[in-house]
Amino acid sequence: MATFSVKNRIKIRRQAGNDCDVVINVPDVFQVAGTTFKFAVFEKTPPYRVVFQKTGSGIVVSGQRLEIPIAKADTLNKHGLYDWEMEAVKDGKEITIGMGDFELTKTRL
Repeated sequence: MATFSVKNRIKIRRQAGNDCDVVINVPDVFQVAGTTFKFAVFEKTPPYRVVFQKTGSGIVVSGQRLEIPIAKADTLNKHGLYDWEMEAVKDGKEITIGMGDFELTKTRL
């Protein structure tokens, strides 16, 4: 397995209380086949509680494309700035393949 390094934090912005998704295109340096994934959004301050997370069948894999569906209930009334992280588990090794800020804006309608 090639070494994979997250070079930049990526900011994701979605509206709290909406059905939406996050799509991550994984560079070819990391082969997605045979890998399981975890996606989590968590608080920025200790104890870093998880706001919501998706694992296994909760993440749709198509080639090098990962789609993380987010349901209204995952983010309802949770506007604010959080952290997110995407982790891959391959051959028993855990590898972070993405991270950054996750902003949930207020619902206006």
